[in-house]
Amino acid sequence: MNSPKEVSKQERLNLAVIACQNNEKKLSIRKIARQHGLSEFTLRGRLNGRQTRKLLIYHVRNFQ
Repeated sequence: MNSPKEVSKQERLNLAVIACQNNEKKLSIRKIARQHGLSEFTLRGRLNGRQTRKLLIYHVRNFQ
């Protein structure tokens, strides 16, 4: 895998989510987050359905 700095945070987050979904090695979320250069809480939030900040702001502005 490329070093974490070569790939955008959003791409790393998407890769980490896929890694969690295909977790054949039974790695912890913390370990997967660390491997992708992310915060554990950022990854957990995304896995629990939290939207990106960009999408959240879009929905708030367009649906008020």
